[in-house]
Amino acid sequence: MRVSGSMGLLAGVLLAGTTWAAEPKVSGQVFGDYYWVVASDAHSATAERQNALQIRRMYLTADRDLSEAAAVRVRLEANDPGFANGRDADRDRMNVYVKNAYLLWRKGLGPADVIVGMAGTPTWALSEECWGYRSLEKTIMDLQKVGTPVDLGLGLKGTVGAPGALGQVAYFAMVSQGTGLRAEDDHGKKFALSLSALTPGKVRLEGYVDTNRRPHGHDQTTVKAFIGAGSKAWRGGVEAFTRRNSNDGTGADAGRDVTLRGVSAFGSLPVAAATRGFGRLDAVHNGATDHTDMLVIVGADRQLAPGCHLMPNLYANLPDGLDPTLQARLTLDVVF
Repeated sequence: MRVSGSMGLLAGVLLAGTTWAAEPKVSGQVFGDYYWVVASDAHSATAERQNALQIRRMYLTADRDLSEAAAVRVRLEANDPGFANGRDADRDRMNVYVKNAYLLWRKGLGPADVIVGMAGTPTWALSEECWGYRSLEKTIMDLQKVGTPVDLGLGLKGTVGAPGALGQVAYFAMVSQGTGLRAEDDHGKKFALSLSALTPGKVRLEGYVDTNRRPHGHDQTTVKAFIGAGSKAWRGGVEAFTRRNSNDGTGADAGRDVTLRGVSAFGSLPVAAATRGFGRLDAVHNGATDHTDMLVIVGADRQLAPGCHLMPNLYANLPDGLDPTLQARLTLDVVF
């Protein structure tokens, strides 16, 4: 959707009036960094000594309750196009588009909330919340494009058991187009289900599965397991996934299934007043190339004010068979 249409949609949520509707709540987030490429492989698209200031993401969100049972959300997102490298100037501007546009109907189907529209998917919602540093990097599945953060469809979300009680099971099921922000391009649909439970010790366990029906037998099937834990002081988690792309092989492997597997471990804890340390390690094995690539992120998180964090960090890509690419970054994250 174009910028003018996006702003019109947001304005509609803010200005539309009903006899019941509560005042809209507007919130946002901006994060970006100054980065310097300290080292880079000769075959990498990121050149050594490349450096820039960038605003990687901006979100502007409007939430409004239409009644006690119904609510709407519209979210706009803008993202950085990356290092220009002499491309057409029109492609080097920030892109603005609609990220969310959905209706939430509380207890719309028995005890389950019903979500209709362009909404967040269950694929990595729980692990991203536990990771807590989207401003530094996406979760492993998001980064590897194993699914989409949002999709157009119908979702059911709820819990079985007392809220916050041990043994409570949360569920999130969704039927969607499977194309994310892109328009539908086939007759198949994507079916996704997340089940999570809170165990003794406040450990959250999640199992997730989806299948995306694609033309000509190119179906995609994903299975994921996640374990996360934490307190007011610390948090950490481990996420592992397997994605099978049917009939996706090429060359001598044409017609064969291709499997992508990955695991991510992360955590953070206090190291000083208003300062946390954090770290993350990803490993991804691509069955098509038989290569295992790794990612390492380490750094510190200094809270300058409520909702404002400054985070010096090192970001290292360790591709199989190539020299590592190392970036030194100073990241600023502001939530308002």
